[in-house]
Amino acid sequence: MNHQKLTCTDPTCSEVSCNTVGHHKDGNKDRMEETFENPGMAFSESFLYSWLLSLGMSDEDSKKVKSKDILSLLDKHTITDSNTFISLAVEFVNNKTPWLTLELIDRNTSIYKTLDDINLFKIYLIEGVACMAMDSDESPVDYLRAEKSFKMAHQIFNDESAPIVNLVELYIHQKSFQEAFLWLDPGLSAHPHNVRLWGLYIEYVFGLGIKEKKDVMDMAHKMWRSKNSWVGCSYVFDAEISFEMEKDPPPDNQKIQELQQAKLKEFDLFFGAGESDQEFLLEYTGIMGSLGEFSKIPAIIWQKKSSGEKISWRLNTHLLQSHLALNQISEAKAIYQHLKSDPDISEQNQKYLALIMKG
Repeated sequence: MNHQKLTCTDPTCSEVSCNTVGHHKDGNKDRMEETFENPGMAFSESFLYSWLLSLGMSDEDSKKVKSKDILSLLDKHTITDSNTFISLAVEFVNNKTPWLTLELIDRNTSIYKTLDDINLFKIYLIEGVACMAMDSDESPVDYLRAEKSFKMAHQIFNDESAPIVNLVELYIHQKSFQEAFLWLDPGLSAHPHNVRLWGLYIEYVFGLGIKEKKDVMDMAHKMWRSKNSWVGCSYVFDAEISFEMEKDPPPDNQKIQELQQAKLKEFDLFFGAGESDQEFLLEYTGIMGSLGEFSKIPAIIWQKKSSGEKISWRLNTHLLQSHLALNQISEAKAIYQHLKSDPDISEQNQKYLALIMKG
Protein backbone atom coordinates (compact mmCIF):
# COMPACT_ATOMS: atom_id res chain seq x y z
CA MET A 1 0.00 0.00 0.00
CA ASN A 2 1.36 3.43 -0.90
CA HIS A 3 0.89 5.88 1.91
CA GLN A 4 3.08 8.03 4.07
CA LYS A 5 4.39 6.34 7.20
CA LEU A 6 2.75 8.08 10.12
CA THR A 7 3.88 6.27 13.23
CA CYS A 8 6.59 8.83 13.97
CA THR A 9 4.25 11.81 13.63
CA ASP A 10 3.66 13.69 16.87
CA PRO A 11 1.40 12.88 18.60
CA THR A 12 0.13 9.89 16.61
CA CYS A 13 3.14 7.83 17.62
CA SER A 14 2.56 8.45 21.34
CA GLU A 15 2.69 4.97 22.75
CA VAL A 16 1.34 5.34 26.26
CA SER A 17 -1.41 3.89 28.35
CA CYS A 18 -4.96 4.90 27.60
CA ASN A 19 -7.88 6.51 29.35
CA THR A 20 -10.56 8.77 27.99
CA VAL A 21 -13.28 11.21 28.93
CA GLY A 22 -16.69 12.35 27.85
CA HIS A 23 -17.84 15.96 27.54
CA HIS A 24 -16.33 18.55 29.88
CA LYS A 25 -18.70 21.15 31.22
CA ASP A 26 -17.89 24.82 31.34
CA GLY A 27 -18.38 24.82 35.10
CA ASN A 28 -14.88 23.47 35.70
CA LYS A 29 -13.26 26.76 36.74
CA ASP A 30 -9.63 25.60 36.85
CA ARG A 31 -9.79 23.93 33.48
CA MET A 32 -11.60 26.86 31.91
CA GLU A 33 -8.85 29.24 33.02
CA GLU A 34 -5.99 27.24 31.48
CA THR A 35 -3.73 29.08 29.06
CA PHE A 36 -1.50 27.57 26.40
CA GLU A 37 2.17 26.71 26.38
CA ASN A 38 3.43 24.41 23.65
CA PRO A 39 6.78 22.93 24.77
CA GLY A 40 9.58 23.89 22.41
CA MET A 41 7.49 26.44 20.49
CA ALA A 42 6.69 30.11 21.03
CA PHE A 43 2.93 30.68 21.09
CA SER A 44 3.25 33.16 18.20
CA GLU A 45 4.62 30.26 16.09
CA SER A 46 1.72 27.93 16.83
CA PHE A 47 -1.15 27.03 14.54
CA LEU A 48 -3.58 27.97 17.31
CA TYR A 49 -2.24 31.54 17.27
CA SER A 50 -2.68 31.77 13.49
CA TRP A 51 -6.20 30.38 13.75
CA LEU A 52 -7.18 32.90 16.39
CA LEU A 53 -5.88 35.77 14.25
CA SER A 54 -7.81 34.42 11.25
CA LEU A 55 -11.00 34.68 13.32
CA GLY A 56 -10.35 38.37 13.94
CA MET A 57 -8.82 38.17 17.42
CA SER A 58 -6.10 40.73 18.13
CA ASP A 59 -2.49 39.77 18.71
CA GLU A 60 -2.71 40.82 22.35
CA ASP A 61 -5.95 38.94 23.02
CA SER A 62 -4.71 35.84 21.19
CA LYS A 63 -1.74 35.57 23.52
CA LYS A 64 -4.05 35.75 26.56
CA VAL A 65 -6.59 33.20 25.32
CA LYS A 66 -7.91 30.67 27.82
CA SER A 67 -9.70 27.37 27.50
CA LYS A 68 -13.13 28.92 28.01
CA ASP A 69 -12.41 31.27 25.10
CA ILE A 70 -11.49 28.31 22.87
CA LEU A 71 -14.71 26.51 23.75
CA SER A 72 -16.71 29.61 22.90
CA LEU A 73 -14.97 29.89 19.54
CA LEU A 74 -15.51 26.20 18.79
CA ASP A 75 -19.22 26.69 19.46
CA LYS A 76 -19.37 29.65 17.07
CA HIS A 77 -17.15 28.40 14.26
CA THR A 78 -17.62 25.05 12.56
CA ILE A 79 -14.32 23.79 11.18
CA THR A 80 -14.42 22.53 7.61
CA ASP A 81 -10.72 22.57 6.71
CA SER A 82 -8.94 19.29 7.46
CA ASN A 83 -5.56 20.91 8.08
CA THR A 84 -7.07 23.30 10.65
CA PHE A 85 -8.96 20.45 12.30
CA ILE A 86 -5.96 18.13 12.65
CA SER A 87 -3.45 20.86 13.51
CA LEU A 88 -5.62 22.16 16.35
CA ALA A 89 -6.25 18.63 17.62
CA VAL A 90 -2.50 17.98 17.75
CA GLU A 91 -1.68 21.27 19.42
CA PHE A 92 -4.32 20.86 22.10
CA VAL A 93 -2.71 17.54 23.04
CA ASN A 94 0.77 19.06 22.98
CA ASN A 95 -0.49 21.98 25.09
CA LYS A 96 -1.54 19.44 27.73
CA THR A 97 -5.22 20.22 27.18
CA PRO A 98 -6.28 16.94 25.57
CA TRP A 99 -9.85 17.47 26.72
CA LEU A 100 -10.02 20.34 24.20
CA THR A 101 -9.02 17.89 21.48
CA LEU A 102 -12.03 15.77 22.40
CA GLU A 103 -14.30 18.83 22.51
CA LEU A 104 -13.00 19.85 19.08
CA ILE A 105 -13.74 16.40 17.69
CA ASP A 106 -17.17 16.13 19.30
CA ARG A 107 -18.19 19.52 17.87
CA ASN A 108 -17.01 18.76 14.33
CA THR A 109 -17.88 15.12 13.62
CA SER A 110 -19.29 16.02 10.20
CA ILE A 111 -15.77 16.76 8.92
CA TYR A 112 -14.92 13.04 9.03
CA LYS A 113 -16.89 12.59 5.80
CA THR A 114 -14.46 14.90 3.99
CA LEU A 115 -11.19 13.41 5.24
CA ASP A 116 -9.02 11.13 3.12
CA ASP A 117 -7.59 7.92 4.57
CA ILE A 118 -4.35 9.49 5.79
CA ASN A 119 -6.13 12.25 7.68
CA LEU A 120 -8.73 9.83 9.04
CA PHE A 121 -5.90 7.64 10.29
CA LYS A 122 -4.29 10.66 11.94
CA ILE A 123 -7.41 11.94 13.65
CA TYR A 124 -8.41 8.53 15.03
CA LEU A 125 -4.94 8.17 16.51
CA ILE A 126 -5.00 11.71 17.87
CA GLU A 127 -8.39 11.04 19.42
CA GLY A 128 -7.02 7.94 21.10
CA VAL A 129 -3.92 9.76 22.31
CA ALA A 130 -6.05 12.58 23.69
CA CYS A 131 -8.15 10.03 25.54
CA MET A 132 -5.01 8.48 27.01
CA ALA A 133 -3.65 11.83 28.09
CA MET A 134 -6.73 12.56 30.20
CA ASP A 135 -5.89 12.21 33.87
CA SER A 136 -8.07 14.02 36.36
CA ASP A 137 -10.75 13.30 38.93
CA GLU A 138 -13.32 15.09 36.78
CA SER A 139 -12.69 12.78 33.83
CA PRO A 140 -14.01 9.26 34.26
CA VAL A 141 -11.92 6.62 32.55
CA ASP A 142 -13.54 5.32 29.38
CA TYR A 143 -11.32 2.75 27.72
CA LEU A 144 -14.00 1.97 25.15
CA ARG A 145 -13.59 5.26 23.29
CA ALA A 146 -9.82 4.91 23.07
CA GLU A 147 -10.14 1.27 22.00
CA LYS A 148 -12.62 2.18 19.27
CA SER A 149 -10.39 5.00 17.98
CA PHE A 150 -7.29 2.84 17.72
CA LYS A 151 -9.21 0.02 16.07
CA MET A 152 -10.64 2.43 13.51
CA ALA A 153 -7.10 3.65 12.75
CA HIS A 154 -5.93 0.06 12.41
CA GLN A 155 -8.72 -0.72 9.97
CA ILE A 156 -7.60 2.15 7.72
CA PHE A 157 -3.89 1.25 7.64
CA ASN A 158 -3.39 -2.17 9.20
CA ASP A 159 0.33 -2.15 8.39
CA GLU A 160 1.01 0.74 10.77
CA SER A 161 2.35 -0.06 14.24
CA ALA A 162 0.99 2.85 16.31
CA PRO A 163 -2.60 1.56 16.71
CA ILE A 164 -1.32 -1.90 17.65
CA VAL A 165 1.13 -0.55 20.23
CA ASN A 166 -1.50 1.62 21.85
CA LEU A 167 -4.10 -1.16 21.92
CA VAL A 168 -1.65 -3.56 23.55
CA GLU A 169 -0.82 -1.02 26.24
CA LEU A 170 -4.48 -0.24 26.77
CA TYR A 171 -5.26 -3.92 27.36
CA ILE A 172 -2.28 -4.42 29.65
CA HIS A 173 -3.41 -1.50 31.81
CA GLN A 174 -6.84 -3.08 31.99
CA LYS A 175 -5.15 -6.39 32.89
CA SER A 176 -6.84 -7.93 29.83
CA PHE A 177 -3.78 -10.03 29.06
CA GLN A 178 -5.50 -12.41 26.67
CA GLU A 179 -6.68 -9.47 24.55
CA ALA A 180 -3.20 -7.93 24.77
CA PHE A 181 -1.59 -11.07 23.40
CA LEU A 182 -4.09 -11.27 20.53
CA TRP A 183 -2.57 -7.97 19.32
CA LEU A 184 0.98 -8.52 20.57
CA ASP A 185 1.65 -11.76 18.73
CA PRO A 186 0.63 -10.64 15.21
CA GLY A 187 1.99 -7.17 16.00
CA LEU A 188 5.47 -8.56 16.62
CA SER A 189 5.18 -10.69 13.49
CA ALA A 190 4.34 -7.62 11.40
CA HIS A 191 6.75 -5.30 13.27
CA PRO A 192 9.51 -7.53 14.65
CA HIS A 193 11.85 -4.57 15.20
CA ASN A 194 9.44 -2.36 17.16
CA VAL A 195 11.18 -1.64 20.48
CA ARG A 196 8.01 -0.53 22.28
CA LEU A 197 6.22 -3.77 21.43
CA TRP A 198 9.09 -5.76 22.92
CA GLY A 199 8.89 -3.68 26.08
CA LEU A 200 5.17 -4.36 26.24
CA TYR A 201 5.81 -8.06 25.75
CA ILE A 202 7.96 -8.07 28.91
CA GLU A 203 5.17 -6.23 30.76
CA TYR A 204 2.69 -8.76 29.42
CA VAL A 205 4.69 -11.73 30.69
CA PHE A 206 5.09 -10.18 34.13
CA GLY A 207 1.37 -9.43 34.11
CA LEU A 208 0.66 -13.13 33.77
CA GLY A 209 1.89 -13.48 37.33
CA ILE A 210 5.22 -15.14 36.57
CA LYS A 211 7.32 -14.24 39.59
CA GLU A 212 10.73 -15.56 38.63
CA LYS A 213 12.59 -13.17 36.33
CA LYS A 214 14.49 -16.12 34.87
CA ASP A 215 11.21 -17.63 33.66
CA VAL A 216 10.17 -14.27 32.20
CA MET A 217 13.47 -14.02 30.35
CA ASP A 218 13.20 -17.59 29.08
CA MET A 219 9.79 -16.82 27.59
CA ALA A 220 11.07 -13.56 26.09
CA HIS A 221 14.09 -15.26 24.51
CA LYS A 222 11.80 -17.85 22.94
CA MET A 223 9.60 -15.08 21.59
CA TRP A 224 12.33 -13.08 19.82
CA ARG A 225 13.69 -16.28 18.34
CA SER A 226 10.25 -17.16 16.98
CA LYS A 227 10.02 -13.69 15.40
CA ASN A 228 13.67 -13.74 14.23
CA SER A 229 14.08 -10.22 15.59
CA TRP A 230 17.49 -8.70 16.35
CA VAL A 231 15.72 -5.81 18.08
CA GLY A 232 13.87 -8.27 20.30
CA CYS A 233 17.14 -10.08 20.95
CA SER A 234 18.83 -6.83 21.96
CA TYR A 235 15.92 -5.68 24.13
CA VAL A 236 15.65 -8.98 25.99
CA PHE A 237 19.37 -9.29 26.66
CA ASP A 238 19.53 -5.65 27.81
CA ALA A 239 16.55 -6.26 30.11
CA GLU A 240 18.28 -9.36 31.50
CA ILE A 241 21.47 -7.37 32.12
CA SER A 242 19.42 -4.64 33.80
CA PHE A 243 17.74 -7.20 36.07
CA GLU A 244 21.15 -8.55 37.04
CA MET A 245 22.41 -5.06 37.86
CA GLU A 246 19.42 -4.50 40.16
CA LYS A 247 20.32 -7.46 42.36
CA ASP A 248 21.45 -6.80 45.91
CA PRO A 249 24.32 -7.33 46.17
CA PRO A 250 25.02 -6.59 42.49
CA PRO A 251 26.63 -9.38 40.44
CA ASP A 252 30.29 -9.41 39.60
CA ASN A 253 31.42 -8.20 36.19
CA GLN A 254 31.87 -11.75 34.97
CA LYS A 255 28.11 -12.41 34.95
CA ILE A 256 27.42 -9.20 33.02
CA GLN A 257 30.19 -10.00 30.57
CA GLU A 258 28.77 -13.49 30.02
CA LEU A 259 25.42 -11.98 29.06
CA GLN A 260 27.12 -9.49 26.73
CA GLN A 261 29.10 -12.30 25.13
CA ALA A 262 25.89 -14.29 24.66
CA LYS A 263 24.26 -11.26 23.03
CA LEU A 264 27.24 -10.81 20.73
CA LYS A 265 27.08 -14.46 19.72
CA GLU A 266 23.44 -14.05 18.68
CA PHE A 267 24.28 -10.89 16.75
CA ASP A 268 27.06 -12.78 14.97
CA LEU A 269 24.39 -15.17 13.73
CA PHE A 270 22.14 -12.34 12.52
CA PHE A 271 25.09 -10.77 10.69
CA GLY A 272 26.07 -14.12 9.19
CA ALA A 273 22.50 -14.51 7.93
CA GLY A 274 22.81 -11.23 6.03
CA GLU A 275 21.44 -8.61 8.41
CA SER A 276 23.05 -5.29 7.46
CA ASP A 277 20.65 -2.56 8.55
CA GLN A 278 22.65 0.40 9.86
CA GLU A 279 20.85 0.42 13.19
CA PHE A 280 21.74 -3.25 13.55
CA LEU A 281 25.39 -2.58 12.66
CA LEU A 282 25.49 0.28 15.16
CA GLU A 283 24.29 -2.07 17.90
CA TYR A 284 26.51 -4.91 16.70
CA THR A 285 29.73 -2.87 16.62
CA GLY A 286 28.75 -1.22 19.89
CA ILE A 287 28.63 -4.62 21.62
CA MET A 288 32.01 -5.48 20.15
CA GLY A 289 33.46 -2.22 21.40
CA SER A 290 32.06 -2.70 24.91
CA LEU A 291 33.80 -6.09 25.03
CA GLY A 292 37.05 -4.72 23.65
CA GLU A 293 36.74 -6.69 20.40
CA PHE A 294 37.72 -3.89 18.01
CA SER A 295 39.56 -5.85 15.34
CA LYS A 296 36.43 -6.94 13.43
CA ILE A 297 34.71 -3.56 13.45
CA PRO A 298 36.53 -1.83 10.54
CA ALA A 299 35.88 -4.69 8.10
CA ILE A 300 32.18 -4.80 9.02
CA ILE A 301 31.68 -1.07 8.50
CA TRP A 302 33.83 -0.88 5.35
CA GLN A 303 31.76 -3.73 3.91
CA LYS A 304 28.67 -1.58 4.44
CA LYS A 305 30.43 1.44 2.90
CA SER A 306 31.24 -0.60 -0.21
CA SER A 307 27.51 -1.02 -0.89
CA GLY A 308 27.35 2.67 -1.78
CA GLU A 309 24.91 3.49 1.02
CA LYS A 310 25.65 6.67 2.96
CA ILE A 311 26.93 5.74 6.40
CA SER A 312 25.53 7.54 9.44
CA TRP A 313 27.90 9.66 11.48
CA ARG A 314 27.26 7.45 14.50
CA LEU A 315 28.42 4.35 12.64
CA ASN A 316 31.42 6.27 11.34
CA THR A 317 32.16 7.21 14.95
CA HIS A 318 32.36 3.53 15.85
CA LEU A 319 34.78 3.11 12.95
CA LEU A 320 36.84 6.03 14.27
CA GLN A 321 36.92 4.58 17.79
CA SER A 322 37.93 1.15 16.54
CA HIS A 323 40.86 2.58 14.55
CA LEU A 324 42.01 4.50 17.62
CA ALA A 325 41.71 1.42 19.82
CA LEU A 326 43.80 -0.53 17.29
CA ASN A 327 46.36 2.30 17.21
CA GLN A 328 45.63 2.90 13.53
CA ILE A 329 46.08 6.64 13.85
CA SER A 330 46.28 7.62 10.18
CA GLU A 331 43.02 5.78 9.44
CA ALA A 332 41.39 7.42 12.46
CA LYS A 333 42.49 10.88 11.32
CA ALA A 334 41.03 10.30 7.87
CA ILE A 335 37.65 9.32 9.34
CA TYR A 336 37.76 12.30 11.71
CA GLN A 337 38.43 14.75 8.87
CA HIS A 338 35.44 13.33 7.03
CA LEU A 339 33.24 13.72 10.12
CA LYS A 340 34.43 17.28 10.74
CA SER A 341 33.10 18.33 7.35
CA ASP A 342 29.69 16.66 7.82
CA PRO A 343 27.06 19.45 8.07
CA ASP A 344 24.54 17.07 9.63
CA ILE A 345 26.57 16.69 12.83
CA SER A 346 25.60 19.16 15.55
CA GLU A 347 28.11 21.41 17.29
CA GLN A 348 27.72 19.43 20.49
CA ASN A 349 28.45 16.15 18.72
CA GLN A 350 31.44 17.72 16.96
CA LYS A 351 32.83 18.57 20.40
CA TYR A 352 32.26 14.96 21.43
CA LEU A 353 34.19 13.74 18.38
CA ALA A 354 37.03 16.13 19.16
CA LEU A 355 37.23 14.67 22.69
CA ILE A 356 37.44 11.18 21.23
CA MET A 357 40.38 12.22 19.07
CA LYS A 358 42.15 13.77 22.04
CA GLY A 359 41.82 10.48 23.90
